[in-house]
Amino acid sequence: MDPYPIKIKELNIEYVQNAELLLHNGYPRKELDYIIRFYIDRLREKGLASSNGSLYMKEVLSQFMLYYPEQYLELMQSSFTPDSPSNWLRLFVTGSNKNRIPLRHLLYIQFLGVDLDTFFRSDVVVGKKPDTKSFNPIFDIKKRREKWMKLVTENHGATRSELKEIGKGLHTWIFRHDREWYEKVTPRNKARKRSADSIDWEQRDTDCLRIAKQAVETILNRDGKPTRITPTNIRNTLGIGSWFNNKKLIKTNQFLQEVKENTEHFRIRKIKWAIDEMLSNEDTITPYKIQLFAGFGGSNKEIRELILQTLEEYK
Repeated sequence: MDPYPIKIKELNIEYVQNAELLLHNGYPRKELDYIIRFYIDRLREKGLASSNGSLYMKEVLSQFMLYYPEQYLELMQSSFTPDSPSNWLRLFVTGSNKNRIPLRHLLYIQFLGVDLDTFFRSDVVVGKKPDTKSFNPIFDIKKRREKWMKLVTENHGATRSELKEIGKGLHTWIFRHDREWYEKVTPRNKARKRSADSIDWEQRDTDCLRIAKQAVETILNRDGKPTRITPTNIRNTLGIGSWFNNKKLIKTNQFLQEVKENTEHFRIRKIKWAIDEMLSNEDTITPYKIQLFAGFGGSNKEIRELILQTLEEYK
C-alpha cells in the first residue's frame, strides 16, 4: 500500500527531474550573491517582496507551507517551525555566507515556479534596491492607505502606539512614505490626566472579544493542516501584540481560556482532517497511513488508539 498522497508524488517527481538536470546538464556555477538576488527578483514578481526587495516573510512562510505539505518537508529533512527566527527558510534569502544544501535550493526554485535553464542562463539580476522616497507607485500608496484606514476603523479608540503594534510593517511604510496623510487620518493620543483609566475598557473588551471569535473561525476554516487553537495562535492570526492579554479585558480573556484546545481534542481534529483529505484524494485508508499523513510519525501507540477510535465514526 502506498502511504503517500498524489500531491507528494507530483512534487517529488518534479524535484527528481530537476535533480537529474542539475547532475547531467553541466550548468555553470553561480555565486551565492547571484542566487540571492535571483530569488529576491522572483519573490518580488510573486508579490512576496517589496519593490526595494524586502521580503514579506510571513507571506513567504505561509505560501511555502501551502505549496509543500508538512509530510513532504519532513521526508526531505526540510521541515521548520514558522515562528522560530532561526528556521532555515527565514534565513535562506539573506546575505549570510552560511552554506545552503543543494536539496533546499531545488525546493526553493521549484516553489518559485522557475525552471533550471532560466535560473542558470539568466544574466541580469537586481535583488535589493535602495529604499528611496521617489519610488512610491500610486497603486502602492492607495492600497496601503486603504489597509491603514481599515485598521484604524477596526481598532476604534486605539492609541497610535497600539495601532503601530497591530500593523507593524504597514505603519512603518505609511509613516515613512506618506507622513502628511498619516498625520491627517490617524487619531492623536489624547492627553491622559487619568492615565489608563481614560480607556473605555468595557468597549475595548467587547471589540477584542468580537475579533478573537473571528480569529477562531479563521483558524478552524484555514486550508491545510489544522492549527491548534491557543491564545498565542489567536493573537498571531490577528497580528496583535501582548497587550491583548490585558487583565482588564475580562470577557476576552475568559473566552481565550474557554476556547483553548487541549492536546487530545487537537489530535482528534488533525486525525479527522487527515482522513477527510485522504478520502478526497481517494487514498487507501489505514491507521498507519493516517498517522503519517497527519504528521504524528508512525510509532506513537497513543495516537494509534485515537485513530482507531476516530475511524469508528466513519463506519
